[in-house]
Amino acid sequence: MKLSIAGLQNPKLNIHIIGAAAVEGSAIALFLYAIGAPKVTLHDFCKKDDYQKRFLTFHSGVENRGRLWQAMKTLPCTFHFDDPYLEGIEDADLIFLPQAWYKYDFNYPKLGKIVEAKKIATSNMIDLYLQLFPGITVGVTGTHGKTTVMRLAGHILKEAGKNVFLSGNDRHSAQVLEQLALPDSFNANDILVLEISNRHLKQRLEKSPHIAVITNIYPNHLDEHESIDEYRLTKLKIGEKQQDDDYLIVGPGVINSKFKILNSKLEHDERVISVGKDLSVLETRFKLPATLPGAHNHVNVLITYEVCKLLGVMEKTFQAGLDSFPGVEKRLEKIYGDEKVTVINDLAATTPDATRNALLAFPDQPIILIMGGDDKNIPDSAWQDLLHAAKSAILIVLPGTVRDRLQSLKANIISVESFSDAMEEIKKQIKNEPAVILISPAGEGFYTKFLQGINLKKVLNSKFKVLS
Repeated sequence: MKLSIAGLQNPKLNIHIIGAAAVEGSAIALFLYAIGAPKVTLHDFCKKDDYQKRFLTFHSGVENRGRLWQAMKTLPCTFHFDDPYLEGIEDADLIFLPQAWYKYDFNYPKLGKIVEAKKIATSNMIDLYLQLFPGITVGVTGTHGKTTVMRLAGHILKEAGKNVFLSGNDRHSAQVLEQLALPDSFNANDILVLEISNRHLKQRLEKSPHIAVITNIYPNHLDEHESIDEYRLTKLKIGEKQQDDDYLIVGPGVINSKFKILNSKLEHDERVISVGKDLSVLETRFKLPATLPGAHNHVNVLITYEVCKLLGVMEKTFQAGLDSFPGVEKRLEKIYGDEKVTVINDLAATTPDATRNALLAFPDQPIILIMGGDDKNIPDSAWQDLLHAAKSAILIVLPGTVRDRLQSLKANIISVESFSDAMEEIKKQIKNEPAVILISPAGEGFYTKFLQGINLKKVLNSKFKVLS
């Protein structure tokens, strides 16, 4: 659906938002209120008494979450909670959906059937950004590296004097959707860098980013896609609405022979920039800071350079920005260190390929690897590659289908039932030589199941200081 502020202000347009407590739903609600959309209904499946707690949990990485909550709780909108939280949805003219709406039994297939039967238009937060932002949009997707590329591009562009904003799928970047309601908040030279997930791309986008990026494609989310080919084609959708003066940047292996046949533009269009064809030159092109360890980050840096170059950043300026990059939380982030133990937080690694990359970032070092959570129907080959990379590591695995998968492959693992148990096991395993404790789950849901409400750095300090 083509969106405009004037169209959304239509008093006859009945707008409904699914997921009022979540980042996307609340950002859309505050934006619609700011533009004066007169007929808005919000839905969330939580109980009304749990709404505040759920909102603050979803916004835990956002600095101004207190202000956002105060704004949300006073919105003059109709709210529907709990069962039946979808009350009145059949009367909608437009429904804004969160990216993972179809993963919940109370939404799917019921909500999907209503939308189809009533021919209700749907949209989402990313679609709003791409259609309404007046400046230059950069969209980054990919199995791995999208947050790193988005954050690194934003940092370097700011260092280069550009007026740049980060938003989208990254929960730690404040949404700027509400600012679109204010006249003259942005101009044609401003830059918006969006992290875009495959779940966003499964929904219909009316417009593509001016600069679209696909960092890489590895098996992932195969519990949500029929095949790796379908997953690959979903990623390609980021560029399907691009205009003649837009660019598509792709990392190594994104364009395979089957992919080229399906979209010949990728093979011949001069506005498609392929990064990393010659991987041997990546390590010498730019000097990487300590905050970006691992060979995979050489590719992320080169992809980011292509983005910044298109936006007028010179190579010398790029390297200066690279040198000052603070890193990305939960992605090979050092969170504790003494003479005996270094602890790396890589909680964002939710696939075996991502955990394998993390292991390879610490060659020739004793590693104790903490894993767990749920497998996303990743092929055995990826798990076997991970186990090969981890052949010298000690594997401590918490509950979930990741553990089931490793046990089915006869992996040598130590099973524990909680994160506290994992810490006690680590204390037993640490020898006299320095060790790297790598928290890299290889599955999804690890934080929610095992670390929710835990101050990880505080726990580590209390556990490991006794070893010093």
